[in-house]
Amino acid sequence: MKFLAQSGKGLSLIVAIALYATGAKAATFTDNFDRSNGGLCSNWTAVPGYGGTLQITGNQVQPAAEIFAGSIYTAATVAPAQFSEVQLVSGLSGGVINLDVRAGQYGNLSTADMYRGQALGLDGIWRILRVDNGVETVLESGALTASNGDTFYFEANGSTLTLKRNGTVLGSATDSTYGSGAVGLSIYNHVNMLVDNWRGGDVSTSDTTAPSTPSGLSASGTSSSQISLSWTGS
Repeated sequence: MKFLAQSGKGLSLIVAIALYATGAKAATFTDNFDRSNGGLCSNWTAVPGYGGTLQITGNQVQPAAEIFAGSIYTAATVAPAQFSEVQLVSGLSGGVINLDVRAGQYGNLSTADMYRGQALGLDGIWRILRVDNGVETVLESGALTASNGDTFYFEANGSTLTLKRNGTVLGSATDSTYGSGAVGLSIYNHVNMLVDNWRGGDVSTSDTTAPSTPSGLSASGTSSSQISLSWTGS
């Protein structure tokens, strides 16, 4: 690698900037559902095979009563390290929130593959699941206490799956069956189950650690005011 620097007081700063590596910025997608009642919109694809579809009601989201419904966010491609997050409005004591990541084969629920972070209010537990052809396998679970206004977050980063409530880790599991896919949301509504303020996208992978010292660093003067640097990147 080569770099041409102006000599003088700013040389050390210029060289430091040239040698420092920064990571990629993660992409995040949001939906606050603040629009007319009805289907979610063209950014979402409903997964057939549930009992119904997710619907906007008063700028929030729910299925019809006693119905399970789910959709995948298909407006953009998400990196393999990805997350899905949503805010609970009401009704979890008799309902279920599923945060779906690395979803594939979702043309029908019976063929869908994904990882799922689940707030199972019906039983007062959380679960981390792997879904294979629509069949759930529990990877990890634990007791859940939740309140209206809580935010649930689920991510897949490498082979690690992590479920959080209000930023606090509920639990994690390890599985490497699925390495990429889409993100989404599914809900069971018993009585007045409502969610809002969905977010999803890439888990941040920015690198804030300086690289190790480069090897083979050499400098030669090209003029009275410039220095040519070359090195082997770390």
